[in-house]
Amino acid sequence: MNVSFSSNPIIDDEGRNIGYIAIQEDITERKKKDKKLIKSLKEKKVLLSEVHHRVKNNMAVISALLELNLYQDEKEDIEEFIRNSQLRIKAMANVHELLYQQETFSTIPFKEYAQKLVDSIISTQTESKFLPKVLLEIDDVKLNINQAVPVGLILNELIINSMNHAFKGQKNPEIKVKLKNRDSYIFLTVRDNGTGIPGNIDFSEMRSFGLTLIRILSSQLEAELEMKNIPDGFQTTLTFERNLGLKGASASFI
Repeated sequence: MNVSFSSNPIIDDEGRNIGYIAIQEDITERKKKDKKLIKSLKEKKVLLSEVHHRVKNNMAVISALLELNLYQDEKEDIEEFIRNSQLRIKAMANVHELLYQQETFSTIPFKEYAQKLVDSIISTQTESKFLPKVLLEIDDVKLNINQAVPVGLILNELIINSMNHAFKGQKNPEIKVKLKNRDSYIFLTVRDNGTGIPGNIDFSEMRSFGLTLIRILSSQLEAELEMKNIPDGFQTTLTFERNLGLKGASASFI
């Protein structure tokens, strides 16, 4: 128990000290509140510093993405380049938007994030003659921001790639996204019912910007990446270990 004690002398009309008055107060709760306040202020200072650090990192990511695109053999037209860059930036902005709504500034609910990402992509495709149906099957799992950003960018690239290239002449285009959490591992699967990759093309030799980015981000995650034709389309599977305590710059993939 914490106690506050104070005393003052009692002086009579002739100036003589005739006694003392003492006040004793239990300040245990006040001390607890003070400690919580000090702890909270310290945490907010650390978190604010972390936010600035992450914003700086993701600005570096944007710069690196734009620079990487300059060195690709397959050049996009200006409109497609701007649209795709906009979606990549939005994919990172959504991370921060969700991050600020959490109790901590280190993890985000990936199910909600995936839906926001898909909504952003679809909103930019309003001029398309058709839109594939995008089906999400995402476990309720939180990812560390340093994993959520690259996973989000990979998912963004895979969905854009399917929308742009997989469904020529397809009547009922569909993209299925699954993310499963098993023990300490995450399994992300993206499949479409499109035309797949022509058999005469060596998939491992393809060097488009999107595929290059996917490979780099997968390496950053230390993930196992499998991309292949399936009987009714094309499928990509990403497997990596979930790490909630991961530290480091999310911009270190270029």
